[in-house]
Amino acid sequence: MIAKMIDQKHERWPDLLGTVALAYNATIHTTTGYSPHELFYSFAPSCPLDAVVSTPASDPATNADEFALRSFERLQEATAFVHEYTGRNIARMKRLYDSAVKLQSYEIGEKVLVYNPKKHRGRFAKWEVQWTGPFVIENKLNSAIMS
Repeated sequence: MIAKMIDQKHERWPDLLGTVALAYNATIHTTTGYSPHELFYSFAPSCPLDAVVSTPASDPATNADEFALRSFERLQEATAFVHEYTGRNIARMKRLYDSAVKLQSYEIGEKVLVYNPKKHRGRFAKWEVQWTGPFVIENKLNSAIMS
């Protein structure tokens, strides 16, 4: 997310870190069905927009014991759901991955991109484009299938 937001101004990343972390932690993940904040704290995060829109709160706890009990029950429900849902999602993702992965064979004259990570002084490599090309294959050293 940071890489998409900084563009060419790499020195901006510390300013964006808090905003990106909040967005990530408040977003419901497809794998678990919960946001990381909700799984860690047992309640959905609140944002400034919630105060402006005056989002109705669910039945609030009246004392600390009730809050702790409700939090514990929510965490148990979330944990059970995540275990079940994650197992199904892993199987689905494996099936999709296996159907998309194909052995690749390159022929002379084809154009390819080459993974070529470079380091630039003052820039963060993880936010740089790592692929160069296109290049044309001029010679095959062997007939082995390349992946």
